[in-house]
Amino acid sequence: MLKCLQVSCKHVQAVIDYQEGKPFKLAPRLTKSHVEPGTYDKMRVSMAAQLLSHSTGAAIRVLVELGQLGKEAITTAFFCEFINTWFDIMNNRCVQDSLFPGTVQKINTLKEVLDVVPQLTFGKPAYKPIQAGMQMSTQAVLTLYDDLVVRGNYKYLLNGRLTQDAVENLFSQIRGQSNPHPTPVQFKQNLRLIVLAQLLHVPGSSNYNDDDTPQLLDIIRERKKQEPPIVEEDTSAAASAAEVLYYSGELSLDACETNGLYYVCGWAVFKETKNLECAQCRNAVLATTINAPDINSPALLTAIKSLGGLAHPTQPVLQLLQNAEKNFSLNTDTIVHHSEPVKYMLEACMKEATNCNFPDCHAIMRKLLKRFIKLRMHIHASYINSKLIVTRQHGSRSAAEKTVIT
Repeated sequence: MLKCLQVSCKHVQAVIDYQEGKPFKLAPRLTKSHVEPGTYDKMRVSMAAQLLSHSTGAAIRVLVELGQLGKEAITTAFFCEFINTWFDIMNNRCVQDSLFPGTVQKINTLKEVLDVVPQLTFGKPAYKPIQAGMQMSTQAVLTLYDDLVVRGNYKYLLNGRLTQDAVENLFSQIRGQSNPHPTPVQFKQNLRLIVLAQLLHVPGSSNYNDDDTPQLLDIIRERKKQEPPIVEEDTSAAASAAEVLYYSGELSLDACETNGLYYVCGWAVFKETKNLECAQCRNAVLATTINAPDINSPALLTAIKSLGGLAHPTQPVLQLLQNAEKNFSLNTDTIVHHSEPVKYMLEACMKEATNCNFPDCHAIMRKLLKRFIKLRMHIHASYINSKLIVTRQHGSRSAAEKTVIT
């Protein structure tokens, strides 16, 4: 049972404040722009999807379990997860996620949306256009499903094909060529260029995202597979790297970072074992027996966030990547200013992990470390870039596109 009936952005703000400045976050996509959007941020579908997502709901639930938020925040978490489920059903683009004749749970969710949405109030008790839009689109999908799949000859209904994303992406591309208000001749010329380019790139000023369907050009063109050149790794730098990274120091992680690090470890294990058939390697890195986590367990976020598909790392993997994080955190300046930071840190971590008992048949330990180090470098680069970004507001979209930021 929900403790209250109020959904508030202050709970999302609490998540953002709690994880501010930390490399491993409960909800990595959330930023201050999600709760304090600018003029054009409000029009971005991706930001709304990130805000009202399952990840946001899971992060709020973790803070409730840790005692950082009250029980009333569960309502906000539930609402985020509820809207995320509805959004996924309405925009599914995979056949396995479609509405089949025997689909019951998804249909019940859509019917529940029709019951819940009219009862929502936003501040003052007034019926908002968003409520009418959600009801109309949801009812249209249910009617099409009944006519085409239940009583018709269609095998399934792919809701992603019912949206206007393709048209919106096309218009966004045309306006983004150079002129936000093209003449008929310019429209025709831009359309020709876009057709030839097959929508391979969306301008950064666009409000819309790429469609995740395959491009026609990729289907027609036969790509030649090039074998990657065999590069012999120079292990002579391992000892010198280890000497630099070996020194006394302790890594202090709070509950947010511990849960985030555990989640990242599970991600690395999932990526490396997804197509791995070696049972010995899988058993060495992938935990099969998971106990119910408590508030002191690093697996709390993964357990709350998982819908059955998230991976849990074994204790040796967790210890291995914790040591790698320790080396990176305590020697960040030395590592990032190296000419080959990934290789430099990898060799140092491999030197330190000589006593780790991992199978050698598929070099699983090296692969896990390399994947983690690359992700860690990406996280650090994103943090540095976020400090350099200057946000500016403009009176119109054309003014924003023509402004040169120096």
